[in-house]
Amino acid sequence: MHRFLKRRPTPAMAVAFTALFVALSGLAVAGPSLPGIGTVHSNDIHNGQVRSADIRNNTVRGVDVRRGTLRGSDVRDDSLTGADILESSLGTVPSASSASTANTANGVAANGVNTAAIQDDAVTSPKIAADAVGASELKGTYAAVSGGTPAAANTFVDAAANCNAGDTVLGGGFAWLADADEIETVYSTPDPLTNPNRWIVRSRSGAANTLFAWAVCLAA
Repeated sequence: MHRFLKRRPTPAMAVAFTALFVALSGLAVAGPSLPGIGTVHSNDIHNGQVRSADIRNNTVRGVDVRRGTLRGSDVRDDSLTGADILESSLGTVPSASSASTANTANGVAANGVNTAAIQDDAVTSPKIAADAVGASELKGTYAAVSGGTPAAANTFVDAAANCNAGDTVLGGGFAWLADADEIETVYSTPDPLTNPNRWIVRSRSGAANTLFAWAVCLAA
């Protein structure tokens, strides 16, 4: 026993004691602990342990995401633009409040705009082509004639031709029942009211006669 303690340990014995000491103390040995590049598999990683900080930015690609798994909540609000959407994949919009009140339109289908779609007093003469509006475009015109107004010779009398209620007078005139000399007319005009609907006349004849007024009316 005395002789054994006096002998120096060999190098191999020193290494063995060192390894035993490290193993018993729980210390880790410095150096790589993984077997090599490309040797870590999915089953080597504990589920739920890989986090955003473990993934290099801009390295996850579309092929790495399972199809049909992304939802609206996965996309930041107001982040998608027109360039991100394939327009040909979109169907017709079922309804849109702005479509019925559009301010401008580059193209309108034939017979695509009706009266209700045009704002009141919105169409002005520069918008209408020359010789584009004829009688067929007018909404129902008709003539209205007054009853005859008897007139003594050289006496001014009045006559009025009335359109139907709510209609508008477009023009008019007058006539005497018989030819006579010295016919004098003070006025032949629409009734000077807002939205006139009758034609009025004041005239006299050199001989006893009968005065008639007539009007051209536009149906409402």
